[in-house]
Amino acid sequence: MVFLQPPDATHLLGFVTLFLASALLLLGLLSLAFVLRFRFKAQRSRFLALRDFNSLWPVRIILVGSSFLWALSELFRLPLLRQRGWLFYRLGSSQQAGLCRLHVAASLGLAEPCFFLAAVSLLRGSMQAGKGSGRWAAFLTMASCLPALALHSFVAFGLPQLRRPRYLDHFFVESFGRPRHGGGTTGVWCSFPLLSTIITAASGIAFVPYFLSLSWRMMDMVINRRLGVRVYGLSLTVLISPAVHVCAMGVSVFWKGQDVEFQILAFLSFLSVCVCSAVAQIILVIMPIADSLAVDSLIPADDGTEKKPPHACVLHMGSLSPEDEDEDDGEELLLGPTQG
Repeated sequence: MVFLQPPDATHLLGFVTLFLASALLLLGLLSLAFVLRFRFKAQRSRFLALRDFNSLWPVRIILVGSSFLWALSELFRLPLLRQRGWLFYRLGSSQQAGLCRLHVAASLGLAEPCFFLAAVSLLRGSMQAGKGSGRWAAFLTMASCLPALALHSFVAFGLPQLRRPRYLDHFFVESFGRPRHGGGTTGVWCSFPLLSTIITAASGIAFVPYFLSLSWRMMDMVINRRLGVRVYGLSLTVLISPAVHVCAMGVSVFWKGQDVEFQILAFLSFLSVCVCSAVAQIILVIMPIADSLAVDSLIPADDGTEKKPPHACVLHMGSLSPEDEDEDDGEELLLGPTQG
């Protein structure tokens, strides 16, 4: 018995995708509010370690902004929005094809590389607290995204305009296809060019081992069990999500865009990156800033002294986090504020 026919799968997976993308956008706005609030608080804080942590705020903005851009770009390819009565229904076929190409360039070429490079910069910067410039790290992060953007843009916009070699099949370069029949849908279906999938896979082969090596080095520095759980959770997510993302995009070339199998694979690809983006924002942005703001609230502002908080604090992962209540280990787990 078939539980999901193509129209049902398109609507069901479309609604779930729309809900998750909206939730990720809201999470991005929340993360941005945390970054801006902490920047304002750190500039006025007497606790100098908070100012060191705040130095990476431009990189956090890139992480949040790239996640925001990725969620928006995923809406460009969503079949639900091309159905009768939805946002892209009245667009012509050429305009919808342009949205599919734009999705490849914006999502695979810009948002995903910038997101993962920003995560690497934050993880590496957290092990070099107080060293380097956050603006310089942000510049290097954005500059490092340009090669991927150029390659994916060429695959999406350039190669289809060129005369394709005979050995290069259409699914290597095409980012859209036309439906075989109507069914309330006009225009085109977005797909994943196999060359873009190969480029993404090559980037992941270079990124994932380096990120895991940084995580391993971080575990040697972490003296807080809660932070250790965060590092393990982030590492596991980064290990699994890109692999699922690339495999789903690669296997999807065996089906047409309106086939139920393609819709399931496209949703699986979306879900893997969505989970990775949400976990990274929570662990690398929201939680460390929330911990730091909690510690800052314990520091008196009416005199020049800096009082130690009632729990031991650590300065790893770029965060100030209350240590678990362990009286035997409390003193040796304390890492005091930076001295001026």
